[in-house]
Amino acid sequence: MINTGRYEIVFAPIRSGSVEAFKPFVEAEPAILDQEFGHGETCFMEALRHTPERAIPFINFLLEQGADPNGCEEDVAPLKFAVLTSSPDVVEIFERHGATADNLKYLPWAVSSGNFPMVRYESGWSL
Repeated sequence: MINTGRYEIVFAPIRSGSVEAFKPFVEAEPAILDQEFGHGETCFMEALRHTPERAIPFINFLLEQGADPNGCEEDVAPLKFAVLTSSPDVVEIFERHGATADNLKYLPWAVSSGNFPMVRYESGWSL
């Protein structure tokens, strides 16, 4: 696990929306793609804290560079975090890159977070 100070430096380009500024970190240390930082947060989790318009370029970049779409462990699985925080478009990107989960597995997360577009997507229901 990387120390908290480094976590802030590595995540700054993600927060600013600059994939170009993030590339040197990956070139210097490819392991950061799947690494858990400070409090177990990953690059995917940081990207998913932003609007889909800002998150999608980072998610695509991370996946293109070889980040694991299934994450390190169940509690920090990118797909689970995407269902909780993001849009069906983002979830589809993870699924196209091999993220796996039973479609209804994360439905309770979408419901509890009030993410109704995701509830419709995950369940196939018209709400």
